[in-house]
Amino acid sequence: MKKTNVLFVLAVTFLLTGCLSRGNKTSSASNSIVATSSDSLSDDNNLDTDITEDVTVDGDKNDFDNVNIPEESVAIPGSYDSFSDGTISASGNYYLKGNYSAISITAAKNSVVYVFLDGATISSSEGVAFGSEKQIVLHLVLLNNSENTITNDFLDTNAFHVKGNVLISGLGTLNLESKQKSGLKVSKDLYIYPGVTINSKGNAHAITARSITSKGATLNVTSETKDGLQTEVDSDVTEYTSSQGFIHLVDTNVTADTYGDGVQADTYVYISGGTHNITTHGEFVSYSSENMTTYELETDDFKYIKSGQDYKRVAKDEIRNLSSAYYALKTSVKGIKAGAIEVDGSDASGNYEIYIAHLATVNISSYDDCVHTNLGDVTIDSANLELSTYDDGLHADYDLVVNNASIGVSKSYEGLEGANVTINGENTNLVLNSSDDGINAASDLVSSTTLTVNAGYLRVYASGDGLDANTALNLNGGTVIVEGPGSGNGSLDANQINFNGGIIMAYSTSGMTERMSAKQYTFLYQGSNIAYGTLVGVVDSSGNTLYSYTLKQSCNQIIFSHPSMAANQTYKLMAGSNVLASITMTSTLVTSGTSSGGPGGGGHGPGGW
Repeated sequence: MKKTNVLFVLAVTFLLTGCLSRGNKTSSASNSIVATSSDSLSDDNNLDTDITEDVTVDGDKNDFDNVNIPEESVAIPGSYDSFSDGTISASGNYYLKGNYSAISITAAKNSVVYVFLDGATISSSEGVAFGSEKQIVLHLVLLNNSENTITNDFLDTNAFHVKGNVLISGLGTLNLESKQKSGLKVSKDLYIYPGVTINSKGNAHAITARSITSKGATLNVTSETKDGLQTEVDSDVTEYTSSQGFIHLVDTNVTADTYGDGVQADTYVYISGGTHNITTHGEFVSYSSENMTTYELETDDFKYIKSGQDYKRVAKDEIRNLSSAYYALKTSVKGIKAGAIEVDGSDASGNYEIYIAHLATVNISSYDDCVHTNLGDVTIDSANLELSTYDDGLHADYDLVVNNASIGVSKSYEGLEGANVTINGENTNLVLNSSDDGINAASDLVSSTTLTVNAGYLRVYASGDGLDANTALNLNGGTVIVEGPGSGNGSLDANQINFNGGIIMAYSTSGMTERMSAKQYTFLYQGSNIAYGTLVGVVDSSGNTLYSYTLKQSCNQIIFSHPSMAANQTYKLMAGSNVLASITMTSTLVTSGTSSGGPGGGGHGPGGW
């Protein structure tokens, strides 16, 4: 694909506040400006090109980091336009303070309306509490560190629903709640800027728009049945577009507690900086034709079994005959999800992606995948993630890339899964716990899948395969410790395993041994059982310990590769004070099944060998 430029709608409004009085045409008591930008930006009547930023799409990757975000300053007007009966009928500047039963904007299409909130409470039991009938550009300004509240409780209506673009700025707080539908709904694009705090609760989505862009804001969202932050493209979109359907968060703090997805976008999710705490809750239903119809489920969704009072995901090939003993989540409850646009019953191809970067901190506890991209990629770059889930920690249908990131997965079915998984960066630190594979390079959409470790520190505790690739496993660098599976699985599992560099210490119990090749000296030991808690290490002929590790579970197979091992040198594999094997590297890959001593319990430190 050739390099193209794509236009995004974007604005940043800073704020500005003073002590303002409400009424008809009124002057403000103060024109002091709290925060402004040096760049002034005028409004345009075209809603889709009001304010723009360029995002370069090069090949199959979105270049989010080169997004140029223009800013505008909003000056406090010397006077305000009047309105009556809660109806704003024209473009202008409007000031709201005190209590209102509802605010309705009836201005013509493409009108530009500024609404300044300074401790306003708007509550309706008869419809939308704050809304517009036509597509407008609404600048909502939160003055004087004020707290403002918009709520409603009426059948199938949102608390806030504006049919156009909405820009929320200021140094105040906006509380929203809908007992029946969404807390905040914008039919076009929503922009939230530095200093803004939004607390939104919806029976449906908490915040929903065609796109959401936030910089330096705080978003606290709760949903009783659907998503926290949710975006979708216009109904007439028939192919992938990166100009809508996205969620773009820069230095924004998000707390989400939902019974749907925490953050869900049709096209992409970009997170740069900020702290994100996401919790999703799911409800399981047993297999039946009625539940399949009611919740629009497929047979593949029934992949859980009851385990005491909890649920456990099982592998597809373990399910012989579906019965009421198998369960499915009745709706998607992923932590962060992106893609894909559905057109005429099928998904449109495109650059769907989740990109989390720049020291963002992301904590997710979810019933479904923590991070999931349909028909797309996941990139974690210099971010910190702590994940817990019934399903996958990170899942990409295509490429999953980790660069200089810290990722802890305390509970999962599979820790990381993607068609092609690549681990880069000396500062990468991964600790993965899984009931199946620790990292799985696999996809129903790609015939050749590869797992590549180039750098970093990786520790995997897996009940299935530790590192699994349907095609090739390339170990090129870093430190890789894999501990785990029992019979039928392997610490390392691929059609081809290539030991090219790094320190690899992989343990298992009579696991599968695949086709292996080694440019770096490597040995495979299989023999007597070595007990949990034993200190295992490799010592060279001079008594130097190359590497040692205390087992977290028993094993009888060890694969070890180290850059300092050399041709025709002999190395001792130690278990505590006992020598399991003396191995001479007569080739780059040596197999040993002979033990020269029993696997004693306990262990001595490296200096004791």
